[in-house]
Parts: sequence; structure tokens; C-alpha cells
Amino acid sequence: MWSDACVAAFVPRKKWWFIVLTVAVVGIALVIPDSRRLQREPAKRYFLEGEFGEWGRVQATLSLDTYEPCLEVTSVSSGAQWEFWGTGDEQSVRFAEQDQRGQSGPPTNRVIRAQFNHNPFKIQATVGTLTNAPSVEIEFKTVAEYECWSGRRGIRFKHRGWDREYKGYVPVFREPTELERAAMRVCREDCVAAGKEFLGEAEPDWRETIHYFTQPTETSHWYEEDYCQIEHRGRAVLSLRMVASTYTGGAHPNSSTRCRNFRWQEGRLHEIALAELFREDGDWLSRLAEMVTADLKRQEASWIVDGSVKVSKPEHLNQFTLVPAGIVFYFDAYEMGSYAEGRYRVFVPFAQIEPVLKKSEWLRELRGN
Repeated sequence: MWSDACVAAFVPRKKWWFIVLTVAVVGIALVIPDSRRLQREPAKRYFLEGEFGEWGRVQATLSLDTYEPCLEVTSVSSGAQWEFWGTGDEQSVRFAEQDQRGQSGPPTNRVIRAQFNHNPFKIQATVGTLTNAPSVEIEFKTVAEYECWSGRRGIRFKHRGWDREYKGYVPVFREPTELERAAMRVCREDCVAAGKEFLGEAEPDWRETIHYFTQPTETSHWYEEDYCQIEHRGRAVLSLRMVASTYTGGAHPNSSTRCRNFRWQEGRLHEIALAELFREDGDWLSRLAEMVTADLKRQEASWIVDGSVKVSKPEHLNQFTLVPAGIVFYFDAYEMGSYAEGRYRVFVPFAQIEPVLKKSEWLRELRGN
């Protein structure tokens, strides 16, 4: 008797409403775990190569899906790097130089006016200066386009609830070599694994879930964005810099850098360690530490200036990329200074460490000798 009363209380007279409600609840229970699966889609990011006036041959990364269009240009011959932020749309953008990212000397105040042709993707640009100096016509060729692996999970209604979001950007070369094909496979696997790990481990417990729904002014939107940037592409070496930006609560997001340098050795992919560049009988570590410390002082890295941090161990120099002119070292925020100082970039020319370098074939090919 009492069971019939319970059924009558919870099951509506129109049973189809009960069926719809049951299907919805089961569907939500099934969809939330499955949302850890990542979706792949094209991203509006491109890796370019071209001739750039007095800089000579350059490689560049163009991002059109950021808050403001960004163009990052690296000189192949010198390793110098410039960053431009622009205004405009997907057809035409005016870029203005922001900084020289660790390079000495004053900014050049260059301005780039770019016209985009998307099929095939090319940039025809005019480079001048803010003082209307003579400009140079340049054209970039697209070498790789990025794909985005994204996923999202959570329970949110308007301003209540929680969600977790992941995005990972991996380049796809149009005409890849064996080296590039194998390296991108590794990067794609790392990206997917990082996304699944973040979405899987970031779920709050039931107490936190109730709290997020009962406190409408509080939100719990956590995210991670991983970006695999090509720092140098050559026949002998492919240098990549993975930048991860993560927010899991607090005053600001945090970022971390992981650099990977690959070469093709005996028919398979080989990741280059820093020690492989140097002779075993050379005191390369102390020489590098001295040069890196001097440059960080020039850039006024506060913890180097006050002596609280010293560059003295191999692990202090494990984040680096290789370019034909030398080695580029990267230091995240909180490594050499406060968060407000941001990251630091230090370039060490091969010419200044020649006595301790190995005479290996792949290194000569990297340097173009």
C-alpha cells in the first residue's frame, strides 16, 4: 500500500514526462565523464618562413585567434626575436613592435602592415617604422598550421557551478620530413595526455559542488592552455618550446616552459640533451653559467641582482632551444624574479663558446658550416 503511494507521488500521471526526466538524468551522468575526451579542430595559428629585410631569413608564428593578433619573428642567422601585437581583422592587420625579448639595444619601432591571402595562406606585408622610413615588401610562406585539441567538463547554470577547460595547440607541417613527422607525433601524444589528466583530476568533490551552486557570486572556472611553439626548423634540428598557462584559483594564472630539441639519429627520433653540445673535457657549465648570469643582470632580474639565486647547476639550464647562431635559455616567472617581471630569455652565441663545443656533424649542419 505504502509503495503504491510512493510511486504515485513520484511518477506523474503522464508517464512520458517521467521517461523524459529519466533519460535526461542518465544522459547527464553519461555525458560528464565522456567530456574528458578531447575534440580536434583547426586553429587560426600559423608557422611561417620568409625573407625579412635586413634580418635576412626569418621564421615567424602568427596567432589570429588570440585577444589581439600576434606576430612573433625570429631571425634565423642571429637568433634575435621580436614580438608584434596588432589590430584589425583576418584580412588586414597593423602590427606594432612591443619589445625585443632579451635583446640589447633600443626598440626599432617597426610597424608591419599585413594583408592575408588564405588560399593558400600567405602574408604580403609592408615593413616600415613609426617615423615613416623607407619600407620593405616581404612575403611569408606557410610551413605549418596549428590544430587545437580541446575539452570541457563541469556543471554550470548561469553563474553557479564549476567547469574545467583545456586547450592544446600542436603544429601540423604541410610537407613534413621524417624528423618533423615523428616529433609532432610525440607532441600530439603529450598534448592529449595533458588534457585528459587536467580534466580528469580537476573535478571537485560533492561538498565543493554544492558550495559553487549555493554561492552565486563564486565561480570555479579552471583552465589549462598548452602551446607548442616552433622556435627553429632546420634540416638537422627541430627546436620546440611548450608553454603551459594554467589557472586553478588564486590571484593570477601561472605559466611554465618545457623545451624539447629533436634530431634524426640512426633512423629514429632522438631528443638532444644540453651536454651533447659540449666536449667532456671542457668546463662548459661554469662558462655558460657566467654568461647567463651576466645577461640576466643586464636585464635586471631581481633575484640574480640581489644574489638570492645563482645559476650553477645543469638543471638551472635545462630549458633551452637551438638556433643556427647559438643557444637560447628560458626562465619562467618566479625562477629569476617576481611574477611581475615575467619570464627571461638569454641568448648565448656559439661563437663565444667555441672552445668547449663538440665538432659533431649534426652541430655543424645546424650552424650551416
